[in-house]
Amino acid sequence: MTRDEYVASIKSAFVLLGSKAVKVELVAFTGFFGLPLISSITDWVLNKVLTIVATKAETQIFFFFIDTRVADQGRDFEAAALNYWRLQQAGDETARKEAESELIKKFVPLVKFAS
Repeated sequence: MTRDEYVASIKSAFVLLGSKAVKVELVAFTGFFGLPLISSITDWVLNKVLTIVATKAETQIFFFFIDTRVADQGRDFEAAALNYWRLQQAGDETARKEAESELIKKFVPLVKFAS
């Protein structure tokens, strides 16, 4: 699944579930929104409004997703760096070499744009 397919599926689910939830509340508030013609117009308006909301929010959500991913990768790198530093202090050459390899593995995803 590509990023665009993923975003489209999440937006579609948001619009579908959101419009149904709002519609239930509107009908519960007043039965007027449940009338046959009014119901169809209400569905159309809710779909349009929630589609606009989803589209406008997409950029903010995308940046939040990037921040979250980078933060996770940063924590992984920090843990590997701390482990490497501790093993340098201990003087165990075999463990230090393994930690160095792990440190490099954790650094690459942090700086790659495609990860």
